[in-house]
Amino acid sequence: MQLLKAADQCPEQRPRQQSATQVVPLRQGEGVIFAVRERPAEG
Repeated sequence: MQLLKAADQCPEQRPRQQSATQVVPLRQGEGVIFAVRERPAEG
């Protein structure tokens, strides 16, 4: 049985790369908008 390195695995089997954390300092009355690909849908 041959062992595969992480780099040799297909993309579906590799762990996802973690996103870097970003902190946005806000003052009273300010806000942040999170842009996302999907639109909210009625449930």
